Amino acid sequence: MGMASLRFLHVFFFFHLILHCHSLSGSSDAKLLVGKIKPSLQGASESLLLSSWNSSVPVCQWRGVKWVFSDGSPLQCTALSSSPPTQWTNLSLYNDSSLHLLSLQLPSANLTGSLPGELGEFSMLRSLFLNINALSGPIPLELGYASSLSDVDLSGNALAGAFPPSIWNLCENLVSLKLHDNSFSGALPEPALPNSTCGNLQVLDLGGNKLSGEFPEYVTKFKALKLLDLSSNLFEGSVPDGLGLLQLESLDLSHNNFSGMLPSFFGDSKFGAESFQGNNPSLCGLPLKPCLGSSRLSPGAVAGLVIGLMSGAVVVASLLIGYLQNKKRKSSIEKSKPGKPALNWARRHKIALGIARGLAYLHTGQEAPIIHGNIRSKNVLVDDFFFARLTEFGLDKIMVQAVADEIVSQAKSDGYKAPELHKMKKCNPRSDVYAFGILLLEMLMGKKPGKSGRNGGEYVDLPSLVKAAVLEETTMEVFDLEAMKGIRSPMEEGLVHALKLAMGCCAPVTTVRPSMEEVVKQLEENRPRNRSALYSPTETRSDAETPC
Repeated sequence: MGMASLRFLHVFFFFHLILHCHSLSGSSDAKLLVGKIKPSLQGASESLLLSSWNSSVPVCQWRGVKWVFSDGSPLQCTALSSSPPTQWTNLSLYNDSSLHLLSLQLPSANLTGSLPGELGEFSMLRSLFLNINALSGPIPLELGYASSLSDVDLSGNALAGAFPPSIWNLCENLVSLKLHDNSFSGALPEPALPNSTCGNLQVLDLGGNKLSGEFPEYVTKFKALKLLDLSSNLFEGSVPDGLGLLQLESLDLSHNNFSGMLPSFFGDSKFGAESFQGNNPSLCGLPLKPCLGSSRLSPGAVAGLVIGLMSGAVVVASLLIGYLQNKKRKSSIEKSKPGKPALNWARRHKIALGIARGLAYLHTGQEAPIIHGNIRSKNVLVDDFFFARLTEFGLDKIMVQAVADEIVSQAKSDGYKAPELHKMKKCNPRSDVYAFGILLLEMLMGKKPGKSGRNGGEYVDLPSLVKAAVLEETTMEVFDLEAMKGIRSPMEEGLVHALKLAMGCCAPVTTVRPSMEEVVKQLEENRPRNRSALYSPTETRSDAETPC
């Protein structure tokens, strides 16, 4: 059916509704409820709840019904305590056209009939809860003209047919629409008004039906949406990128036939794999399998993939360079560097500053922060000029989540893992700061953190060693002797300040730790005066290059 035909039907139906309402002018909502709604909802059976809907029972005592007057004041039953009633009589209310139906709530009421079109004639109806019944048939088009409706729950019935496009006429006031577990079929029609945003709609639950077609992309314009459930339908095709821009708190697209790559959601971890299970096997992207070789990549995925590939290239290149240089080098850091300069404090400070600059660049130098998550001495490369380079950052972007979690877990045994990661697996910038603090202590003290000894039985906790030395007033004894060579005053040369900075980075409370930008600033302000010739002349090049 073409758009012109649909518009004709809408116009025809609108005028039909006006004429129908005009014929009932002067009729009260109470009469309409008894004369039209009650027979339709109870079908061929008699409902105990609906038996209270008659002129002999006070209107305010009708089950599942709330009333309000035209001025907005609610109907109360307080006047019934007087005999006879002094404010009004039940008969006068029954015929009063200024009394309006505000709420119709009949969940689990054993209703077996159909939804009457007259529901659209209640001008002040706000909530319609007929869930968990046995209602059948379609949703009448007229329901879309109950312009005050804000909450609709028809889930758990046997309603069938196409989704009526007139429902979107309620868009302006609609807050919650639940049609879960029915038998609606066909594609979801678009709202009649273009660029409709349904500005108040927070809950859209259409799961458990037989709806088909592609993902209704206009839903991505519903900016207030908090819960979206399209599960257990027959939808197919891709999931639009715009869905990732919504501030969703709950999402269920499971058991459809969606394919392709999932959009990048803000805070990926809040949606687990169960939100997308039971779809086409080609559906990929976090939290599902990686989309390797996909032609439909989001900017975030492209960036992660490029970073991962670059990291892999750096690792391979470093291994190759190390292998070639190993033929020329007969000594290492662990053995006594003949003919090689010692690792004095000036050179260690330069290495620490290079690492800090690299982390600060990852945290703040990109459009989106990159968390390293695996800071340790093994992932730092140092050349003959003591330029430090970080490796293995961004690898978690292309890894299966379980493998990425295992990398973070491994940091615990090596002594670089922040305390908060014992309870949570997801790294953050402050957990990188903690690991850097451990690494800085390692350079200051000449000791490796974590398990040590031949059998790995002894655990070396560097922050605890420093705290004990401070309490025993033996702080100067924690520094590595090689780092102290040529230094007359550890205080003047910045070792004591670097020790305090490292302990600040290792603070148990994340909010107390400095940012990496602050760490860089403090290291730059407290450079050692006793610099080697290799430190100063190349400083310009070190500042200009990206230290990763």
